[in-house]
Amino acid sequence: MVKEIKVFRGTEWVAMPIEQFLEQYCSKPPESWDRVLEDSVHKAFNIKNDDDYDAFLKSEWLISFDYVGMKNFYNAIKIELGFLDDDILKYIAYIAMRDYFKHIGNPSWHAWLNAKNINEPFKRYNDDEGFSMVDVMGLKYGTNAIRNQLLSAFRVIHGYFA
Repeated sequence: MVKEIKVFRGTEWVAMPIEQFLEQYCSKPPESWDRVLEDSVHKAFNIKNDDDYDAFLKSEWLISFDYVGMKNFYNAIKIELGFLDDDILKYIAYIAMRDYFKHIGNPSWHAWLNAKNINEPFKRYNDDEGFSMVDVMGLKYGTNAIRNQLLSAFRVIHGYFA
């Protein structure tokens, strides 16, 4: 059975096969993905000394950041979540050190990866209301859809998510 999701077209909601949705809306990585990686995630992973650390804190408007903890977390999830691309794993480690998972209720990996809305992992949705990371893993353009979902974590980190 082909999974379908509802999308708004013109003036109404219509069902669309998830593969068609991915091809139409996720055939390219989200425009801001590389910028976020370069501006935040890679800078955090490239901290080597106090000067790098101070520059990172200033660029992110932070008082502190556990970059050693981030690297350790990344090494741990490479084993647990090794089915995800490396840039995605680094992003997850970065947002974890920004207390993302605390903000959303500390879900298990299973709950979070299966959530239709990663920022509200305990909320229940109908089967046709969106998709989870698990739903699109392995599908063509699925990793782009995952990257797009992950970008929404920045709203939580920066307090723009109600």
